[in-house]
Amino acid sequence: MAWLLSLVFSVAAASNIEVTSNDYAFTLVNTVTGKGACWGDSRFGGNCSAVDFSNVLEVKANAFAFLALSSAGGECWGSDDNGGACSGLDLSGITDVAATDYSFAALDAVNGRGLCWGSAAYGGECSGVDFSQVSKIYGSLLAFVAIGGSSGQCWGHSSFGGDCSTVDFSGVTEVVAGDYAFVALNKAAGTIQCWGFGLYGGDCSSVSLTGITDVYTNGQAFVALNRNSGQGECWGNSQAGGDCSSIDFQGDVQIHSTDSAFLALKSGSGQCWGNADNGGDCSNVFFTSNSQIYHTSAAFVALDAVNGLARCWGHASFGGDCSGISFEGFTNVYATGYAFMAMNPVTGIARCWGSAGFGGECSGDFTGFQVYSNEFAFVALSGEEVRAWGSSAQGGDASNVNFAPLLEMPTTVTETTATATSTVTTATATSTVTSTTLSTTTVTTATATSTVTSTTLSTTTVTTATATSTVTSTTLSTTTGTTATATSTVTTTTLSTTTVTTATATSTVTSTTLSTTTVTTATATSTVTSTTLSTTTVTTATATSTVTSTTLSTTTVTTATATSTVTSTTLSTTTVTTATATSTVTSTTLSTTTVTTATATTTVTSTTLSTTTVTTATATSTVTSTTLSTTTVTTATATSTVTSTTLSTTTVTTATATSTVTSTTLSTTTGTTATVTSTVTSTTLSTTTVTTATATSTVTSTTLSTTTVTTATATSTGTSTTLSTTTVTTATATVTETGTTLSTTTVTTATATGTVTGTTLSTTTVTTATSITTLSTTVLTTAATTPSAATTEAPSSYLDWSPASFAFFSYTVCAIF
Repeated sequence: MAWLLSLVFSVAAASNIEVTSNDYAFTLVNTVTGKGACWGDSRFGGNCSAVDFSNVLEVKANAFAFLALSSAGGECWGSDDNGGACSGLDLSGITDVAATDYSFAALDAVNGRGLCWGSAAYGGECSGVDFSQVSKIYGSLLAFVAIGGSSGQCWGHSSFGGDCSTVDFSGVTEVVAGDYAFVALNKAAGTIQCWGFGLYGGDCSSVSLTGITDVYTNGQAFVALNRNSGQGECWGNSQAGGDCSSIDFQGDVQIHSTDSAFLALKSGSGQCWGNADNGGDCSNVFFTSNSQIYHTSAAFVALDAVNGLARCWGHASFGGDCSGISFEGFTNVYATGYAFMAMNPVTGIARCWGSAGFGGECSGDFTGFQVYSNEFAFVALSGEEVRAWGSSAQGGDASNVNFAPLLEMPTTVTETTATATSTVTTATATSTVTSTTLSTTTVTTATATSTVTSTTLSTTTVTTATATSTVTSTTLSTTTGTTATATSTVTTTTLSTTTVTTATATSTVTSTTLSTTTVTTATATSTVTSTTLSTTTVTTATATSTVTSTTLSTTTVTTATATSTVTSTTLSTTTVTTATATSTVTSTTLSTTTVTTATATTTVTSTTLSTTTVTTATATSTVTSTTLSTTTVTTATATSTVTSTTLSTTTVTTATATSTVTSTTLSTTTGTTATVTSTVTSTTLSTTTVTTATATSTVTSTTLSTTTVTTATATSTGTSTTLSTTTVTTATATVTETGTTLSTTTVTTATATGTVTGTTLSTTTVTTATSITTLSTTVLTTAATTPSAATTEAPSSYLDWSPASFAFFSYTVCAIF
């Protein structure tokens, strides 16, 4: 049968090189660029200059021709009489291709149609075949068989497999094709049926073996095994392996063959039969438990790569003698029909033996090369070079081919600045992407920016821009302390952050750490997969702003809502065991109380804001694949309105934590199109509409805190995204992590101050999302986008060749897979 080769070799990332051969030529196709070339005997496929290889999916071959299939159809070249001409055929939708030495058969199983071309006498004519139920086609040297359902149909040379009218195909699970005969196996019943040339296996009436599980062939003879009972039986040409009566098939036996001999290999032992000169005698061969078997058409080699040993037997001119070769370090073996090549892929050292004219001589360094072969020649391919040796007329000479443009691969460009940015008047929305550093740029109108691919984004520094807006002689400042202290002052309102020993106010959800705080060493930098995010320091920027008579509240939720209502405006987050942080005070004073477990409490004139830190709490929680928004609204809008003053996410390293204005109230209203709206003049901020509770919401593992930590806070790490709060002179900005819901979002179990299942809501910072404004900053649901990085995986290389005779009764080689 034709010595066919079809291999896929990875040359570079996201690129494929496919090499296919028949008995006389090679074809190389770059399936990425659509370029191809051929060499060898031009009569039988060595010239393909007229072939368009664009969009080629695969290349098939018989002994004398090639077929290139694409999504639109196919093209053929080589011997016209033997399958090299198919221009008038509709080859679109082909699902399976089979071949004899002289013809092709193509199956469109979806539409139940089949096409044949080439030598009509040897399978190239199939007008009488019904393909409507056919599922698989098999080919021998001279005939085809198509099976489907409980029927089978044969065509080609009637004496050599083209007539199967006496065969019952009911229950047939597999067909094994020899050179001139077929065997149909019914594994369920353990039975076989044979047809074709009787002397070469077409007659198996003498076989008495039952419970047959496997059938093998070398082209001229067949072996049937019952692996359950350890029995075997052979038939066909008795001089080529048709008699195995002396062989013990007990145990885990592997069957190998040359064109006229068989080898039954067990762990540490082997038995051979058939033509003794062509591999049928291995009585003097020492096998080990590591022996790997390779063959040419008339010789075997058993390689023990572990111990650097090899034994060869069979016809010396076909590679049966390797006595002068050291196999130390050799792990790979390749073969033509007449010669072997052994290679050490680490050092690139190779040795060839057998027929010198058909590949038995080689030299040079083969480091980085993948080796291919047909029956008469070898080809070695690297990413930059192709070498060929053996029979020059049959592919062993490729000197006339310019391989440089064929091996070139397109360059993949990674856009380092690709971002997804959405801008809203008073909200900041930032999206992060895997392996991307995210930071919120400080802008007047709030901008959402995401960077991709190891890109570092930093927040621009501005002189007066702050994450907090103050009105009416309100002053906010942060006092630096050993462990970082932030203190803000507003008209008759005092805001201070007391340093705590354990620096809590940080919650971790799904391996995410959130903290909202200023640190002495100016941390507020998050790293993710070699990505660093940092926020630029701003002069007066602060993560949180407080204003006289201003109240912040979270949105309504079904259960547990955080709503604070106080005469003269009250915003608080009462401290609870499982994450609370709501305090209500009629008299004004905002301060952060120092506690062992990190407590942050703030109060403001006519407004009380306090955040109590708890051990397992954090000002913000992050959840993978969670949308971040300041408030839950259908259209994701967040607008704050103040007496002629609107504070949006302003001048903050990574975003603003909160915007407030004198006599301004911010509240989140519940509803389908819920929006965040702030009202003016002595208005209290409260959470509206709650089902069961107010002023405090607690959620599983949720903690709200606003506190300073000694070493480094405002640093979040999360799923391939790093977000950090900028270290600023007086305060820090608030950041959130990708896929994190911040702020007052309408959820089933969360609330303004609460979080939902692993999500922490805080008045200030969140882990790795971006600029979250506690008051009027809203992160639109659609603002965050996560570009997906294209990945490419280089396909594995593998060797898959099968030999075939080049004369009617010459020796032939079986396939090695």
